This record gives sequence, structure tokens and C-alpha cells, in this order.
Amino acid sequence: MMTSLGISAFIIFCFFCLSWRMSKSAVTSFYFSAIFSHWTALGDINISTALILLATMLLFACGRTRFNLGRVVAFSLFAFCILGGAAASTVNSPGLGAALGRFGKMALVFLPLFFPVRAEAVEIGAMVKAFVICTLVFSIPCLLFFGADPGFMGTPRISGFFEDANYFALISLICLIYASQYMQNKSWSWLLLAQLICSQAMTMLAITLVYFLILRRREVSKKMLAIFPVIIGLGYVYIIYRVQQTDAIVLESDYQTSFVAMKFNSVFFRFFAQFSAMDIIQNRPSVFWFGYGSGHSVELFGRVLHNTYVQLFFDSGIVVFLGVLLVVGLGSFRFDRQKPVFIILIISSLLFDAFFMFIFPFALVIATSNPEHADL
Repeated sequence: MMTSLGISAFIIFCFFCLSWRMSKSAVTSFYFSAIFSHWTALGDINISTALILLATMLLFACGRTRFNLGRVVAFSLFAFCILGGAAASTVNSPGLGAALGRFGKMALVFLPLFFPVRAEAVEIGAMVKAFVICTLVFSIPCLLFFGADPGFMGTPRISGFFEDANYFALISLICLIYASQYMQNKSWSWLLLAQLICSQAMTMLAITLVYFLILRRREVSKKMLAIFPVIIGLGYVYIIYRVQQTDAIVLESDYQTSFVAMKFNSVFFRFFAQFSAMDIIQNRPSVFWFGYGSGHSVELFGRVLHNTYVQLFFDSGIVVFLGVLLVVGLGSFRFDRQKPVFIILIISSLLFDAFFMFIFPFALVIATSNPEHADL
């Protein structure tokens, strides 16, 4: 365990030094390094959360964020809502410490939505280049030391210096969208696309194809963008509620010999966990209103729910669930330059946690950055 933490810390330090060297900004380089650390072994023991909190405080202290009374009032109202939800969840799962921890993490995730980082203070190009370079340098050593999930025909799924190939693919896609739009040297785009392919994250590869064929060519209205999280979040929860009452999903029997069957079963097991969560929500009104509390999915279902919407509903109840969807929808205007990224975040949240793994603030900072800094 200590060796894994040491290796991850060394790689993140290298990323920070490289990003700082290219951007000349220690504060924003530290912020991105802290977020990247959450997708390594450092995220397993919450060291990364403490780093993100420290990095966020430095952004405020150095005047890198937009700050005024209106933003303070809006954030305070949101914080009051999620704090009340966290406290109410202790009705079903006593443990004030865990509830406050969930509140703190949720507040930290959505903080850049209320206090955005100044566009002129962020050098995204340097971060993208540092990410690609560190991936090229450390992918093979991490593969040899940490191992990898099996992919097509038993080949290893590359996850760079991250723990999970799916998160690695999503971050690569977000960076690819930025690089293809704003970075003049297209070699970085091709390298990011190669990272996506090597991750063998089939869903993310399909989303990448949809982006280049559809999302990149069509303009999405701001109104549609604002209601999109509500439509997807509520729609998915309703579908899970309805399907949970049937026996429509059956496991594939040939999963040991068929790669496709193995992939289907992996998704089906996630559905079964979500069905169990929905069954509890349906039969216990207190869970419906206040949530079961954070951190109980593995204990109850043997796994996390691999879905932001059902997980949030189960953990925090209907009030916080709807409040978060509303805030995300209203904050969609922050993604005016990167509307496809917002759509991809909402869709990918159906398969894994794109919010509370700090992917949302990462994408938000990129979306509000100044494109003129792309090749710094």
C-alpha cells in the first residue's frame, strides 16, 4: 500500500513540476495536480481531497477566482441545502462524521460553479501536454507494477498513471475535445486519441465517435443544455424503478469464453445493485426523502452503484438529488464554450461517477478557460 502511494505521489509531483515549468503558474498547476491525484492511489485514502481543498484555498488567496457577494449568497443557499440533506441522512445511518464528510466533498466539487477560476489564470495547454507526457512516460511502469484489467482478447487495458481505465478515457476525451478545438499542434490530439483507444473503454470510444460525428457539428441551445441533467437524471431513475419490477435482465452464461458476454455481465451486475438500491428507496420513505447516507453501497450491495444519479438519490434523498440536478442545469451556461463536454459529463454519469470523482470541476475549469492560452 505504501509503495503504491509513494509511486502515485512521485508521478503527481512530476506532473506538477512539468505543468509548472510549461505554464509558469504554480497555483493552477498545483490545482490540476491535486485533482489528478484523486484518480490515483492517493484518492483511496482521501489525501487527494485534502490536496484539492488546499489548492482551492490557494486559488482564492491568490485572487484567481471570481468572488462577490451574490456568489457567496448563492453558494450559501446551496450549501445549506446539502448540509441539511447530509444531517437528515443520519436518520437512516447514524454517523455525523460521514455525513459531514459527504457534505464537504459535495461543496468542494461544486465550488468552481459558484466561484469560477478566472479565464486568464488558467493555462490548459500546459496541463494537457503534461498529462500526455506523463502518460507516455509512466504507463508501462504503472502497468508492470499495478497490473491492468483484461480487455479485448486478454490484452491489458491501459490506464496511464490512473487506477481506472474508464476515468483515464474520460479525462483523455475531455482533453481531446479541448486540444482539437484550440491547440495548433494536432500531434497532441492524435496522442490523446491513442490513449482513448488503448484504454479499451468501449463506452467512451462510442461517445468519442458521437462527438466527432454529431456533437461537434451541431449547436445545442442553452435552454436544452439547462434541462438536460434533469431529463437524464430523472428519466434514468424512473427507468430503473420500472425495470426493477420486472425480470427483464438475465446474465449471459458464456461470460468466461466471450469478451462481449463478459462486458454485458459487467454492466448487468451494476444494474442489479441499482435495482436493490431502488427497492430500498421504494419501500422505505425515510430513505426516499433523506437518503441512506454516504458510503454504504459496498456494504449493502457488494459494489458502488456506478451511476451518479441513483447513487446520489440513494445516499442523499430526493430533495438533495433534485437540488443538485437543478444547480447543475442552471450552471450549464459556464460550459458555453464547451457544450459537448457538458453533455458528455451528463451522459457518462450514467455509467460511473463523473461528479464526485472531481471530473466535473476539472471539466468546468477547462470550459471557462481562455482559449488564447491553449499553446502556452
